[in-house]
Amino acid sequence: MKMLVPFELDEKDRKAIALFYKEKGLSDEGICTLWITMAVEAALDDVLEKLDEHERKKGMKARPKRKR
Repeated sequence: MKMLVPFELDEKDRKAIALFYKEKGLSDEGICTLWITMAVEAALDDVLEKLDEHERKKGMKARPKRKR
C-alpha cells in the first residue's frame, strides 16, 4: 500500500494535517520528522516493489511482503 507523502498533498491538506498533529501536542520538529519518515517509507516501498518485479522476471522467489 502506497502511503500519501507531503509532496503529494496540496497546501491546504498539509496545513490541516500539521494542525491536527500540533493540537495533539507534536512539536514542529516532530511534524517535520513525521513528514520525512513518511517520505522515506514510501520511497522504500517503491524500491522494494521494483526489486520484487526484477526478481520475478528472473524467476527468483519473491520475499514476503513488508508489514506496516
